[in-house]
Parts: sequence; structure tokens; C-alpha cells
Amino acid sequence: MLTPLGAMKLAIAEARKGFGFVSPNPPVGCVILDRDGNFLAKGYHRKFGSDHAEIDALKQIQNEKALDGATVYVTLEPCAHFGKTPPCAVALAKLPVAKVVYGLKDPNLLVSGQGLEILKQAKISVQPVGELVGDAATELIGELEDLAEVFLLNHREKKSFVSVKIATTLDGQIAHVSGESKWLTGDNSREHAQYLRGIHDAVMIGAGTFRQDNPKLNVRHSRFSGKSNYAIIVNSKGDLLDQIADSELLNCHEPGRVIVAVGESSKNLRRFERKSEILNKVQIWPLPEKNGLIKLSALFEKAFDTGLSSIFVEGGARLVSNLIVEGHVHRLYQFVAPQLLGAKSGKPFTEGLDIPKFSDRIIVERPAWLPLGDDVLLTGRL
Repeated sequence: MLTPLGAMKLAIAEARKGFGFVSPNPPVGCVILDRDGNFLAKGYHRKFGSDHAEIDALKQIQNEKALDGATVYVTLEPCAHFGKTPPCAVALAKLPVAKVVYGLKDPNLLVSGQGLEILKQAKISVQPVGELVGDAATELIGELEDLAEVFLLNHREKKSFVSVKIATTLDGQIAHVSGESKWLTGDNSREHAQYLRGIHDAVMIGAGTFRQDNPKLNVRHSRFSGKSNYAIIVNSKGDLLDQIADSELLNCHEPGRVIVAVGESSKNLRRFERKSEILNKVQIWPLPEKNGLIKLSALFEKAFDTGLSSIFVEGGARLVSNLIVEGHVHRLYQFVAPQLLGAKSGKPFTEGLDIPKFSDRIIVERPAWLPLGDDVLLTGRL
């Protein structure tokens, strides 16, 4: 027998299985209990265009009579509109379930509140899970918000969700002043970083990181075998044309999935646009500038309009600092290795960050820690 808290926790765990496969939809999980609170079925949204979580769970039940008086727990309000699949609220309304307990209300204006209304019209009781779990409500709602954070931000603020990943020593250094940094963290951290690439739509780096590393920026985690992501290079000066044309990048991404963001006044922009042999593989985004650098707000507006729900930024220090200063970072992933480099001989990832007063320091919200071999991953919202 499951409590409401246990049922919703299980639904959250189910939803996480969809990370990296459901964008631009949210990850959603569902658990169904019979009239006595006994487990009947569980399901999740497996990939974009496939059954939603409620339908996935319902398909596990062979006899519809088992649903008589049942309670359906779902992490997000059941959808009410026809998209890639029929509306889940309508499907549930046709069944003999007694109650639907939902985690969060859907921010999508095509759904928000309408799914609940369809259920009410069918005489099915609806209730937010926060009303059922007492003192655990604040923490549970936080978990639900974290689960759907990309989707929620996309719909509430019409922005791409931006995560930043950095690998540092204990004292916050990302490299030696000589530029040497390979490898700070261990194999477990690098594998998890590949997983994080897989759950985002695009990977972004700055020009300096591209020059130094000639990276592939593709997804190389077994869970996401065959997944094709986007790669974004921020190159305000537009001076990386020849390097990009000869890079590993073009061999690792489908045509059109490499994006180069270039300042619209760059003297090199015309060269990019004339380079016919890479135009069929690369998107060039001419963007407005400020003080010689691309306006990051314009870049993320373009990314959202292009359909990129989430972006995973992997450096370098200047780009990361500018993103934090301008308030564009929504989640931080800091891989911390048990090493020291020292303030005099190290290069901090916050080198461009200046906080005049102690009271203005940036607080990482809802921090969580994950051991990864000898390293530790700290993640939280900014």
C-alpha cells in the first residue's frame, strides 16, 4: 500500500526516465493505485510523440474493472489538447477512476486548468498533491519543480533553459595559469557530464574553448546512443571560420546542427556567409553586439525561437562569467575534484564576476550533492 507521498515520489522517479528524450515536452510520470491504495501500474512519457505518462500506465492494466475507484497520481496536470497524441484528461474522463492527484498545474496555456476541468466535469475528484502530504509538501513541490524546470521556464518566461557545467578544484580553479587543465576530474565525472549533454538540446562553448580543445560537442553516453544534439559556438569576432571548416565538429553533427553565433557587425561575417562548403552544415546567426561582444540575451531569444528548449554551457571562464553576471544561468553543475591549485597559480571560473558587497553574493538554491568516484558534483538553481 502506497501513501500519497510514496506514490508521487514513485511517479517522479518514473518521469526521470524520460530525460533527454521528450523535449520540448516535459518529463512526466504516473502511478495508479486501486481503491484500497494498492499499486496497480506506473508509466512515463518515453519520448516526444509517444504515449504520455497516463496512457503508458493505463496500458499496463489488463482489466479496466481494476480502475473502479482507483486514484491516478501524475506529476503534471493531464493535458487537455490534441498535439502529437490525444488529450490524457479526456482518456481518463472515460474511465471509472475516482480521483486524480496532480503534482503541478501545467503552465501551457493550451492546458492550464483545462485538464482539471475536464476531469471535474466527468465527476472525477482532482486534488493537488501538496494538500495530501502535510509537512513534506514544500520539499515535494520543489522536487516536482526541479523535474519539470525546463518546460516550466520555457512556458512561463518564453526562454531557453540555460545550464552551466564547470570542473574545478576545491578552491574553485578551472585551470593552471599556464592553461593546463586536462584532466581535473575523473572518469565518473566525465561520464556524468556526457549524460548531462544528453538531457539538453544543445551544447554551447566560447571561442577560446573551441580554439584550445577542438571539441566534438556530441553526446557520447550509452543511454543516448545515436542521439543528435546541437552545438553552438559563440564567436563574436567571427574569426573561427577556417578552424570550424576543418574541425571535428562538422564530422560529429548532422547538417544544420552546428550553430556559430557571430557579431552582426563583424568584418568576418561576410566570409562566413560566402563559405559555401560549410553552409550546408553550419547555421550562421548574426547577432547584435554590445562593447564588441554578442548580446547574450539576443542569442538565447534566437535559440528559443529556433526550438532549443535547453542549452548546456561548457565554457570557457569568460563566457560563463558573463552569463552569470547577466543573469542568464538557471542551473549550475559544478564538478569538484579533491585538488588545490591556489589563487595565484589557478584560473577561477568566476574571473569576470565582481560582487561589490557581501550581501550581494549569489546563492545557489536547492543545492544537491552527488558523489562521483573521488569527485563530487554540486548542482542547484541560480
